[in-house]
Amino acid sequence: MGTKKAKNISKIKKELAEQRLTDMIAKKNEYIKIVDQLHVYFAKGNTKTGDAVPSVSLIPVYHCTNCAQCSGLCYDLRNDCCYPGCRDKRAVNAAIFEADPERYFNEINEGVKTFRFFRWHIGGDIVSDYYFRKMIWIAEQNPHCEFLAFTKSFDIVNNYLDENELPKNFHILFSAWVGIEMDNRHNLPTSNPLFFDGSTTAHDGAVYCSGNCTDCAKAGEGCWVMQNGDEVIFPAH
Repeated sequence: MGTKKAKNISKIKKELAEQRLTDMIAKKNEYIKIVDQLHVYFAKGNTKTGDAVPSVSLIPVYHCTNCAQCSGLCYDLRNDCCYPGCRDKRAVNAAIFEADPERYFNEINEGVKTFRFFRWHIGGDIVSDYYFRKMIWIAEQNPHCEFLAFTKSFDIVNNYLDENELPKNFHILFSAWVGIEMDNRHNLPTSNPLFFDGSTTAHDGAVYCSGNCTDCAKAGEGCWVMQNGDEVIFPAH
């Protein structure tokens, strides 16, 4: 592929991603007007997470606290959010969270009572100390369920861990990215991108993602059992 053609394709993808983000924010603002009629949407899984790991997401980039370096290559915005139905569900969840955060978390708490595994945020991230404490509360209320989260909200998690411990059923990885300074003073496991040129933020000894969250969850492997200091590598899609 010629350099000029590649640049044109990249520009088109960027414009489409920006349009999708604008669309979700606009939908969110409209849904807030009828928020009492809406309920939190649980995604049933995809080719990456598998069919046994439901998730709840918000709007990518808009509900991310530390994405200045990675927003241009946001996998969720460029891929999952290409589907109008996906953008719609993200907007619904965002509207409920912004208009009635207590109901947002209460509905998630009720929903996970029938799950063995649950993943936070295919899109979006931990947006505040309050948000993270509610995530912890839900894990504490549901010891039968294993929770998984990836985050670049390092300060929020660190502030909590300075004085508290995580529930045993709550597994969180700090997400590394080139150009993002990571304060990992509690030595949490990390996820690392593998870029197209073969470079990565991971250190020697990191393991590669096997490709399916459900398979690892059922086998008790991968991110679900990573210990402090462990690293996993994901392809930067």
